[in-house]
Amino acid sequence: MVKGLVVAVAVAVLAFEGSAAHAGVDPDLKCKDAKGKTAGLKASTLMKAFGKNIKKPNAGKLAKDISKAQSNFTKQFTKPEQKGWCLTTGDADDVEAAVDDCVDEVITLIEFGTTTTTSTTTSTTLPLCGNGVLDGDEQCDPPDYGGASCGTLGFNLDGTLGCTATCQYDVSGCECEAFPATGQTTCWDTAGVVIPCAGTGHDGDIRAGSPLAYMDNGDGTITDLNTGLMWAKKSDDGSVHDKDNTYPWTDALTVHVAGLNAANFAGHIDWRVPNAKELQSIVNYEVYNPSVSPAFNTTCAPGCTFTTCSCTQASDYWSSTTSAALPIYAWVVSFINGYVDTGYKDDGHYVRAVRGGS
Repeated sequence: MVKGLVVAVAVAVLAFEGSAAHAGVDPDLKCKDAKGKTAGLKASTLMKAFGKNIKKPNAGKLAKDISKAQSNFTKQFTKPEQKGWCLTTGDADDVEAAVDDCVDEVITLIEFGTTTTTSTTTSTTLPLCGNGVLDGDEQCDPPDYGGASCGTLGFNLDGTLGCTATCQYDVSGCECEAFPATGQTTCWDTAGVVIPCAGTGHDGDIRAGSPLAYMDNGDGTITDLNTGLMWAKKSDDGSVHDKDNTYPWTDALTVHVAGLNAANFAGHIDWRVPNAKELQSIVNYEVYNPSVSPAFNTTCAPGCTFTTCSCTQASDYWSSTTSAALPIYAWVVSFINGYVDTGYKDDGHYVRAVRGGS
């Protein structure tokens, strides 16, 4: 299997090198050449880092080297797309995953003398995950959870904290039962002037409900620690996850969500469009434009992927809930300021997928 992978990589490299000779003629060939070099550089950097770690183990140094390799890849891979060279865009995640899988298999063969890999995911923890000790950027490595439990992660009922194949927390076994607060902590009078909240009875005074709390799972998803719902992150990289993608209501259900399930996004095949109440549950009424907590809108910049940023448009997002009064409309939640309204089903709006809640 490794031999096949090496041959495939060699063919790909030759193709990329061949394209370089014509880089001045065809912009798409320039794109392929630049992306090929970026992929090859990451593979080379990872192999050197793992080789050094085998010779002289140092989990902290290895984690830094891996992080640097990933950061460099993210920065360099989308540059030809931004220059307008590429016919195909948004393939960064797929290419990076292929590079990581290849490196993983080679390292496993060298270290353990077998072609059976221990994982097929990214290389951030592969050589260390499964040894029963927290190493590098692992969150857990059974039986070592670093003292974490469902309770310490913010869940409010009993449950069992799990660990994924890549040594990250699996909170699907944790239980929660809390109505989320609005997030509002400020009070205003009838003139719109900020006033002290104490004794006003305003939302910012009472703050009913459980404080908004979220956990980034490191795989393109965010878990709401109050509702237990898992939300798909949005990126700005031209992929299916891009924050700029809009859909008519039917396509939100049958194209976007269906695509995530077909791709087994984040290891799940039960992604869906949220209902109106679920969608409103992540509004943060203390902020606006967009009206969400930082977990859903941070470091959003052109070219960023769902592993490096989290994006939200200050606009309307589809729910799966139809308007009973006018069934050609469906309910939308605006993340400009959190208002709820209806939208004509043939109009294009944004969509954020969710799973769980049953």
